[in-house]
Amino acid sequence: MTARVDKKRENHTSRTVRNEHFVLARSKFHEIVINVFRVSAVLRTGDVSRNFLEERFIKNVQQIDRMRHEPMVSDRFKVKASHIGKALLRSAALSALCAPARRGIRPDVKRKGGNTRRRVRASGVILATVAAFIMKKEVVMQDNPLFSLAGRRALVTGASRGIGLTLARGLGQFGAKIVLNGRNSEPLATARDMLAGEGLDVTTAAFDVTDQDAVIAGVENIEYEQGPIDILINNAGIQRRAPLDQFSRADWDALISTNLNAVFFVGQAVARHMLPRGRGKIVNICSVQSELARPGIAPYTATKGAVKNLTKGMATDWARHGLQINGLAPGYFKTEMNEKLVADQVFTQWLCQRTPAGRWGNVEELVGAAVFLSSDASSFVNGHVIMVDGGITASV
Repeated sequence: MTARVDKKRENHTSRTVRNEHFVLARSKFHEIVINVFRVSAVLRTGDVSRNFLEERFIKNVQQIDRMRHEPMVSDRFKVKASHIGKALLRSAALSALCAPARRGIRPDVKRKGGNTRRRVRASGVILATVAAFIMKKEVVMQDNPLFSLAGRRALVTGASRGIGLTLARGLGQFGAKIVLNGRNSEPLATARDMLAGEGLDVTTAAFDVTDQDAVIAGVENIEYEQGPIDILINNAGIQRRAPLDQFSRADWDALISTNLNAVFFVGQAVARHMLPRGRGKIVNICSVQSELARPGIAPYTATKGAVKNLTKGMATDWARHGLQINGLAPGYFKTEMNEKLVADQVFTQWLCQRTPAGRWGNVEELVGAAVFLSSDASSFVNGHVIMVDGGITASV
C-alpha cells in the first residue's frame, strides 16, 4: 500500500515538473510573439534599422531553438510542426511550441473561449506570418530534399558584393555552407560578417582567380582545412567599355584573364577533387552577352560567349563522372557593375522597351536558378545555359 502511494506521489511530482516546463516554454513563446508585434510597429514608424530588428528576431528564435533540446520536452511536442513555421525557421523550435502536448502535459489554466493549446498554435501562425511579411527576410529551413543544399559546401568566386554575394546568401538560405572568395580580405570579411549575422554558415578564402598557382593552392586549402567543395559558382568577372577600334590591349587582356581564364583555372582545380568523388556541381556565370552583342563591349561579349562554350565542353568531358556543369546567364540587373547604366535614363528607357518584362532585374531573382542548378533537382541537366533575362533573348 505504501509503495503504491509513493508511486502515485512520484507520478504526480513528475507531471507537475513537466507541466511547469510546458508553461515556461509557452510563456517564452508568447513573449516572442509580443516581440514580433513590437518589431512590426517600429518598422512602420521607421525608428529603428531593419538589420537591428532582424538580428533581435533571430536571437529570439535561437533562444526557443535551445528549448527543443531540453529533456523534459516530449518527442511528440518536438515533432508536430506548423507548415508556416517550418518554412520560416531554421529549427523545429517554433513547431515544437505550436504542437499539442502529449497526454499528461497540460497547461494549468484553460481560458474562456477555447483551449489554450489552440491559442498557442494560432500564435505560432501569427508569428510566422508577421515575420514572413514584415521582417522581409526568412531564415529558411528546406524540407524538400530535391532543392535542399543542407550539408553541402559551396565556393562562390567574386563574392564580396553584387551577384556573387547575393548568390552566396541564397545558397546559404537553402542550407549550404558558404565559402566566399575574392581577391581582397577586407571586403570578404565584411561580407562574411553580414551573412553570419543572418544565421548562415560562412567562411572566406582570399585568392586571385586569375593566378593559376594561387587557385590550386586556395582550392586545396579549402578541401583539406574545411572539407569537400560540392558546389562551385564561377562568378568572378569584370567589364570594360570602349569603341572596338579604340579598345586597349591591357583591357582586352584583363577581360580574358578574369572572365575566361579564371573560369578555367577554378573549374579545373575544383573538378580535380570532384572527379574522384563522382559528384559535384559547377555553375558558370555567363551573360545575355553570351548570345547578343552591343556597341562598346565586343571583348566582353567574346569572353562570355567563350564561357558558354567552355561550359558545354566541361559537361562533355566530366558529366560521365557524375558532375553537372551548367551556365547561368543574367540579363540586365541592378548591380555595382551596371551603376552608370542604371543611372542613364536613356539607356533605362531603351532597356525597358527592349525587355519583355519591361524593367531591370533584381539580383535576388537569380537565386532560384542558382539553387536549381546546385541541387539534386538538376541531376540530369548538363551543358545547359539558363537565361534569367526577363525575356530579352527571346524576342527581336
